[in-house]
Amino acid sequence: MTSTEFETVKKIDNETKVVRIGDLNVRYSKKYKKYSLSDIISPSGKRASDWVRNASTQKILTRNPELMISVRFYGTTAYLIDKSLIPLVLFWIDPVVGYNFITYGSFDTERCSEGLLYIVQKPKDFNTKRYKIGRTYNITQRYDSTVNRVKVVFVNDMRAAETELLEKFEKMYGAPTRGKETFEVDEIDKAIKLFDEVAEKYM
Repeated sequence: MTSTEFETVKKIDNETKVVRIGDLNVRYSKKYKKYSLSDIISPSGKRASDWVRNASTQKILTRNPELMISVRFYGTTAYLIDKSLIPLVLFWIDPVVGYNFITYGSFDTERCSEGLLYIVQKPKDFNTKRYKIGRTYNITQRYDSTVNRVKVVFVNDMRAAETELLEKFEKMYGAPTRGKETFEVDEIDKAIKLFDEVAEKYM
């Protein structure tokens, strides 16, 4: 993913150009070889300072502080980040957008907000073998960026796919442990294989 070359949209001056990352226009500093954090985050309604605070809490930059710098950028103080941090920022904005960027090197924010089918392990279940499957129009309304994503796919009929998934999982693993969608699984690879077999029928 990090070897992806972003399309140049326009040149601002000898040191700055605008590149296309997914469906975002992002300023790139050729001098610092870094990307504008605010250009990536602002369209989501969040603030660059929020991510910086999160990065500090998560100690993301502890070992490599040079991956992000603060500079005067076109009249304002701005954060510029290394390409390697872009997936982390996108995942923080929306786990689905981040997942697609990590997997495919691109994304479409409209497509990333609907038609999702997922199998995830929630933070409070990290030390268990509980995995939740289901469907959602906007995964960020149900999970935050700390979710340990296992699998997310796009399907044409979420309701039908989810119904079959729940039936197959219950047949293999027994009744759900909580609610209607959380199962105790013995091997996650086996669960993902079953998930794939069902999901592919609806893709």
